[in-house]
Amino acid sequence: MSRETNLLVSFVLSVVLFITVTLATAYQANESQIKVSKDREAKAVMPLSKEYFHANKNTRTRPPFFQEYKVIEVLPGMRKEQIGELLAYEFGWEGEELRRWNEEYTQTEPEFTEGVYFPDTYYIPANASGQEIADLMIAHFYEKISPYADEFIEKNINWTEAVIMASLIQREAAGPHDMPTIAGVMWNRLEIGMRLQIDATSQYIKGNAETGWWTYVYPADLALESPYNTYLIDGLPPHPIANPSLEAILAVLRPEKTDYFFYIHDQFAQIHGARTYEEHLYNIQMHL
Repeated sequence: MSRETNLLVSFVLSVVLFITVTLATAYQANESQIKVSKDREAKAVMPLSKEYFHANKNTRTRPPFFQEYKVIEVLPGMRKEQIGELLAYEFGWEGEELRRWNEEYTQTEPEFTEGVYFPDTYYIPANASGQEIADLMIAHFYEKISPYADEFIEKNINWTEAVIMASLIQREAAGPHDMPTIAGVMWNRLEIGMRLQIDATSQYIKGNAETGWWTYVYPADLALESPYNTYLIDGLPPHPIANPSLEAILAVLRPEKTDYFFYIHDQFAQIHGARTYEEHLYNIQMHL
């Protein structure tokens, strides 16, 4: 073989070895992942059985160079329906398979309804089923949050509530830089029983409206009757509204200590906090 051919073969073998070792290590880590319960006596339990991971081992560890695969990029803040649209396009799903993604594959457990389809770039075998893809993303989610299990327990935070909160932060934040500030505001409100009043929950309720997902919120939308409307309900909505990044989840665990109860973003995506409603109105007048 020529020198160029030798170099190419060496490169491919190195990449295959790297991916095989990395994914095998990730699979082993999955078997020790834990979920956290916040009942003032936090307990560590397996999120999914060993049988679950053995059943899905091939999907997680099969090197993509050995077969045809699809590249799926899940962006932070996407809702599962948006992910389903990506999958339908790449895998050629018909309408029935997309419906099953939204209503069956992502509904196998109550906590899998939304928020656990972790944002990342996935290399998925072209013959993978919709359920295998959902299971792959869920397993990857647990892989990412399991290193923080002790912190969840130490701070007595329920991981499912943390993901709900993180999904709100993800949709509200201008970027990772202000996520801890927004988390601090949300914790402040929750601690005194103040409604969260998150505009993004109204966007979630509206769904795929005339301008697409995450459309503009009008004043009338803040009165939409829904268990997700944080202008009308106390506390958190029943499920996440999107799939948050690790940065958003960590913001819930490590919020900025602040005395703010309000915030806005100006036209430059700069956040402005306020302690009182009067200060909030002033910020609106000055920065919007």
